[in-house]
Amino acid sequence: MSGSELPKIVSKSPAEIAAAIAAIESSNLPPDIKDFAISCIRLSIWLPGSLLNHQITVANLRKLVFGRDDKNKRNKKSDSNDNKCSEKKPEKNDNKNIVDSDQPTDSEIDKIENQSAARGHGRLPHSAYTNTIEHQLSIENVKPSDKCPMMCGGKLYRFEPGIIVRVQGQNLAAVHKYWIDKLRCASCNHLILANIPTSIGNEKYDAAFKAILALQKYYVATPFYRQSYFQSLLGVPLPVATQWQLVEEVGGAALLVFPTLERMAANGDVIHNDDSHVKITDVIRHNRLNPNKERTGMFTTGFISHTDQRDIALFYYGNWNAEHVQLPNYFYARDRVIHDNSAGFLQYH
Repeated sequence: MSGSELPKIVSKSPAEIAAAIAAIESSNLPPDIKDFAISCIRLSIWLPGSLLNHQITVANLRKLVFGRDDKNKRNKKSDSNDNKCSEKKPEKNDNKNIVDSDQPTDSEIDKIENQSAARGHGRLPHSAYTNTIEHQLSIENVKPSDKCPMMCGGKLYRFEPGIIVRVQGQNLAAVHKYWIDKLRCASCNHLILANIPTSIGNEKYDAAFKAILALQKYYVATPFYRQSYFQSLLGVPLPVATQWQLVEEVGGAALLVFPTLERMAANGDVIHNDDSHVKITDVIRHNRLNPNKERTGMFTTGFISHTDQRDIALFYYGNWNAEHVQLPNYFYARDRVIHDNSAGFLQYH
């Protein structure tokens, strides 16, 4: 029978169907052929009745027969997997499962689809999460080389573990509060304190918190006042003045890094720069106090240098624009400058 030919429709009463099934069961056919023939009969009865009684929708029937139309899963399949899948014949087992159970409802079909869709964890694999806290969930009462609890005679061996990713929220700062026990003598008032571990340290704010705070300000672009209000909502007071003091300590540690970046950027293959206007309150105050200054403009000047290893970005703020920023002299070999007015920046080759 070709795919273009329609199957012949035959009407049978319940008694005739039962007699046909009994005849097949009492015949000399092999057991697997008997099961296949009986499954086909029951499937041909269940399918039209389920559609007429609205026990299954056409969309769910299409997914049940042809599978989910998931583009992501299709893209992940390799050609070798496609060849292996073409050699398998799951139709027999699928029909048997449908017939042996009761008539499936839409909720049961949705449950099957959810089970097949639960294989992944979204677009990001678990390997994308590098900064994680690992937990090991062990199996109780059994171990490798034990006998199978299904009493099949086999032995258990270690299999590839499953992985579950759970992302939990936490504050910007984890505040640890230590209560130090004290004992005082009633006669001489001698005071005894509990030993304080050296791991606690002497500073209230550790280096990691200072670095995260600097990233929040200058990379995430969260103002100090907004960070202060947000932290107050989380029960961690963080005044603006405290934030500035902590970030200034981080900046002091980076002062030695900046000149090194300048020297590395000056030796780059191509250097781009550009200016943008900005208002700086300190510069405005100095301009008012010194009205005869030669330069009163305010600029943010950015340099991007392309080197063999990496790209280096440098930013300068003040009265000087890109042509007058006090950078190392080897930035300004005038015979190496190419003006690119259309792009809005200068290129140094």
